[in-house]
Amino acid sequence: MPESLIESAWVASAIVNGDLPWNSALRISFEEFSKKYTLHDSTWVGVFADVAYDNSLVLAFKWDSIWLPAGIYPPSQRVADWPILFIRILNSSSLTLEGFSDVGGLQRGIGTASLVTDPKGKSLIIADHYGASVVIAFHGDLEFLALDNKKAVIKI
Repeated sequence: MPESLIESAWVASAIVNGDLPWNSALRISFEEFSKKYTLHDSTWVGVFADVAYDNSLVLAFKWDSIWLPAGIYPPSQRVADWPILFIRILNSSSLTLEGFSDVGGLQRGIGTASLVTDPKGKSLIIADHYGASVVIAFHGDLEFLALDNKKAVIKI
């Protein structure tokens, strides 16, 4: 089984079974997160919706270690060496996929991530290098959790 599928299976299982150490997560706004970190060139693992118990979404990425501040995690060109970043979005109200098309089996690297706020609430917009975007409308908080290859918490 390819490494990416094994990792995706572990991530999905950890989210579904409640095995992620959310008590170690950093609860800050996306604006605060963006002042220090970026999702640029990170790759999607998946988007997971907890519609059984609440209206939260968990986003999972292979977080490009090249763009991390010095001392957070060793930089590597090899995607398999990158940490996993989870973003839990509380009180989400919609998830929209825009502009997705077949990219020939290529991994969807993140181009930009931004937050839009209007009177109706907030929307997190994550666009890839191929013109597709994930738009998440929400009214709650964001929690950020990073794990290394051994599934240990990385302090961010």
